[in-house]
Formats: sequence, structure tokens, C-alpha cells
Amino acid sequence: MALPIKGATYSFQISLIDAGSPTNFKDSPTLEAADFAISQDGGTYAALNTTPTVATATDLIDVDLSTLETNCEQITIKIEDSSGGEWLPMKILIQTV
Repeated sequence: MALPIKGATYSFQISLIDAGSPTNFKDSPTLEAADFAISQDGGTYAALNTTPTVATATDLIDVDLSTLETNCEQITIKIEDSSGGEWLPMKILIQTV
């Protein structure tokens, strides 16, 4: 995965770990805007501009960050199932170049 350029759009894919079977990835999880939050350079968390989507019938999640969301040195994305334990919570740390 290439590092994002500060102030440029950036897209990547992730998989979520199934809370009911933690040795597996969650197939076709239900995603809501409240499940994903971003912090820039250690600041307050806010909702992502675009809610990630499930790649058709897979365990892959497409995440797209806008130019405003990458306009920092470090991005932290917090992922928690706001409706209940469908997957395990996680954080993704990304450095821009």
C-alpha cells in the first residue's frame, strides 16, 4: 500500500475481524457513518466525509479519504461497530508524505 500524499485523495481497502469468530474476517458487514471516525495529527475525532463501502459480496471494505482528510502529518481512523458487536474495534494509523 502506497503512502498517501499530504493534501491528496487516498483510497485503500481493509478487512474487519468477525467478533463472533475472531479467527475470520467479517463477510459483508453492515456499515454506518457512525462506525468510522478520523483524527488528524492527534486532534478530536470526526466522522469521515465518505462512509466506507463493502466491495461486492466480500470481506473487503473500500475506504476513500478526501484532500481535506489527508491534509495533515498523521491520520488515525477509529473503527467501531456503533450498532453492536458485528466486528472487533480497531484503529488504523497512516503517515502522509
